Amino acid sequence: MDFVNSKDLYKLETKKTKIVSNMKNEENRIIFVAREIFFKNGFHKTSMDEIAKELKISKKTIYKYFKTKEELITRIQKDFESQNKEGLNKIISSDENTILKLRKLANFISDIYLKIGVKWANDLKVYYPEIWENIEKRRQENITSTFGKILVQGKKENFIVDKPNEIIVQTFTSGLTGVVNPEFLIKNNFSASEAFNIVFDILISGILTKKGRKLYKSTKKREKK
Repeated sequence: MDFVNSKDLYKLETKKTKIVSNMKNEENRIIFVAREIFFKNGFHKTSMDEIAKELKISKKTIYKYFKTKEELITRIQKDFESQNKEGLNKIISSDENTILKLRKLANFISDIYLKIGVKWANDLKVYYPEIWENIEKRRQENITSTFGKILVQGKKENFIVDKPNEIIVQTFTSGLTGVVNPEFLIKNNFSASEAFNIVFDILISGILTKKGRKLYKSTKKREKK
C-alpha cells in the first residue's frame, strides 16, 4: 500500500497551500481545491459548503462559476485529463530509448493514480456512469495511441518482441481495465497506484526481449537509488 510519512505529508500540504494562495484567478482556485478534496474523499459525500469553507469564500461565489456540482466535477475531470495528455505527449515525443520511455510512462501514470483516490473513481462510476464511460473510452484510446508508438520504436531497437501490436495493446488495455477499477481495488484493498505498478511490470516482462529485460531491470534499479 502507499504510505506517506508525516514530514512528507506536511511538505505536500504546505506546497498545496502556497499554490492556492498564489492563484490570482478565483475560478482556478476553486477547481484546484475542489479537485484535492474530491480526489481524496470522493464527491458524493462532499458538500459545496465544505469546499467553500476550505476556500474561505461563500458557496454563492462557487456557483458564480459552476452552476451545479456536476458542472464542477466535469470541469475538474476535463482539466485533469488535458494535463495528463500533455505529460504523456512529452514522454512519447522525446528522443530517449524505449526502455526509458516505458519507465517514465509507468512513473507518470503511477503518479496520476496517487493523486486520485478510489472514492473519486467509484463515485464517478456509480453516480455519473456516462462520464465514467467516456473516461474509460479515452483511457483505452490513450493506451492504444501512446503504447502503440512505443511498441514501434521498441521493435526497431530490439527491446520488444516481434508480436502483433494489436494483441499487445489489447492485452494491456484488458489487464489495466480489469485490475485498476474501483470494484477490484476496494474488494482487494489495493491502491490504484500499487495495482497499476504490479500489472504494468507483469505485462511488460512478457513483451521485452532478453536485451530489453536486462536494460529495463537496470533502469528500474537505478530509480530506487
